[in-house]
Amino acid sequence: MYDTIAPTLHLHPLQLVNIHRETWLNHSADAMRERVLDAVMDATGDWQDAADHAPSRWACAFPPGTRPKAPGVGGSVTIGLCIFGESVRDGATELMVSPLLDDPVQVLSTQAHELLHHYLGHKAGHGPVFAAAAKAL
Repeated sequence: MYDTIAPTLHLHPLQLVNIHRETWLNHSADAMRERVLDAVMDATGDWQDAADHAPSRWACAFPPGTRPKAPGVGGSVTIGLCIFGESVRDGATELMVSPLLDDPVQVLSTQAHELLHHYLGHKAGHGPVFAAAAKAL
């Protein structure tokens, strides 16, 4: 996916490391939007509701209530989060990717996962519709 998104951004892959992280996240999300909506269509039979979702914005930040995991400490780390617009004052969905991620492929994978949450809505969770859309993607 990284090889197909970088040309869409009209940037050489090496130029991507010299732009602000949120700018990179916004460009890459825009570039993969159609593919994610196609996956939603495959899973639900309808993409119009997904395409009409509230606006969204990306941040490279530690999701609220989480903190970096110390090296050697067990447990999971939250690497992405979708805070749905109903919970945000201005109604825009907040999408976050952890600053601990520095591999572009892992960042894109996390973005795709969070975009599926955004387009499928909070009721889908990680249930069968989400799983079908993730598999289609």
